[in-house]
Amino acid sequence: MWPQGGVAETAMARDRPNAAPGAALRQRGMALIWALGALLFVAGIIFASVDAENASRGLSQSRFSTEGQARKLARAGLVDAYAWFRRQTIQPVPAFTPQLDLAASPPVNETDDPALGLVREFEVTPGIWGRYEVRRGTGPESFSDENGNGRYDDGELFTDVDGDGMWSRGKDTRDVTPERGQPGKGVVWHIEAMGTVFRRPRADLALGEGPNMRIGAARAACEIRRMTIAPPAEAAICAAEGHRVTIFDRGRVRADETAIATAEGSGSITIYSGGELLAPTKSAYNPEYRSSIRDVFGVDLAQLKSMADISTTADGNDLPSKIADYTLVVVEGDLVYDPDFSLRGTGTLVVNGDLTISSGSNSFFTGVLFVTGNLRVEAPCFIRGTIIVNGSVQLQGVGGDYVEVEHDPDVVSRLLTVMGQYRYGKATWVPPHTQRQALQQQAN
Repeated sequence: MWPQGGVAETAMARDRPNAAPGAALRQRGMALIWALGALLFVAGIIFASVDAENASRGLSQSRFSTEGQARKLARAGLVDAYAWFRRQTIQPVPAFTPQLDLAASPPVNETDDPALGLVREFEVTPGIWGRYEVRRGTGPESFSDENGNGRYDDGELFTDVDGDGMWSRGKDTRDVTPERGQPGKGVVWHIEAMGTVFRRPRADLALGEGPNMRIGAARAACEIRRMTIAPPAEAAICAAEGHRVTIFDRGRVRADETAIATAEGSGSITIYSGGELLAPTKSAYNPEYRSSIRDVFGVDLAQLKSMADISTTADGNDLPSKIADYTLVVVEGDLVYDPDFSLRGTGTLVVNGDLTISSGSNSFFTGVLFVTGNLRVEAPCFIRGTIIVNGSVQLQGVGGDYVEVEHDPDVVSRLLTVMGQYRYGKATWVPPHTQRQALQQQAN
């Protein structure tokens, strides 16, 4: 008889002559172990990638948040410096000199570091601090403008004040009045601010010392300038073209000296029966007559719009029913006032187009009215101050009502006193970081 199980063992041995008993089970077990190891390895890679992506995303969000805080700090520095210029008693401001004197009565606390300029630092969130600096700057090195283009070009002679072997532009906060072609000093200022964010685990150490590391920074700049109002002449109406000025019945112009001033050689004004010019000098020619926007306000139209309290289009949707006292309003296009929309208020209104004040509007305006196109005014209407028009002028009474224009030099003086404070002349921008970038920006 065969031993029990002998046939099965003999058959197995015949099929796999070199296999030891139980080897198949061991091989299957090893394969399973390798499969589990590979699975764990792949899972580890996946989890590591996810962790890295989450960490990268968190770092990016943190950097984005920090840079955003730094930009806000830089803009805060610009606002603080702008307010400093506006509250100075001497105008225009001749020098940027924030003061710190806590022992004075009352204490003077305009900055944390008067040696640098206007500096403030404060806690933003627990453990995170912010600082902005508006540094006192220097003007550009003088040079010989041989080609007369108003800027430095390679090869032109210059005074190397800082000894770096190259022409250096101005930096930080500085008076740029001469660079903008304006007379005097302190009329136009370039303001530049640096905003910095710090992590501050050690409150006993200053920002930037030891572990109190900087984690974000940004720069911002703007330009402020004093508003000027220089009418072409001292008159109730300044008209560039005398032959296009017509005073109809019940049109009345009143002045202590000159009623209407026109450019020399521009022809004679026309006065119909019932029209009145109540002044010692009814009309006069001015050989130095200049009435462009730049001549009157010292800036071009784009800059004037950026300085305006209200800058809008001619549809008037953004215009208030009454112009707020001592505000600058610039309107692009033709503008019409009518019985449903009166011209009221005190300030400066600039219309880049035609202005029509139609019958029945009952308009009453005090200030400076500047029109680049044509002006037609119908009764009843009263305007006190000065009107400057580069196109035609027509004053027309209606029924028993008058159109009256009265020159008041004190109005212009008050406007300059109140409105002549510094205003933003340019929107905020990011200044160049290096001399090369600055020169490239200048070339463009």
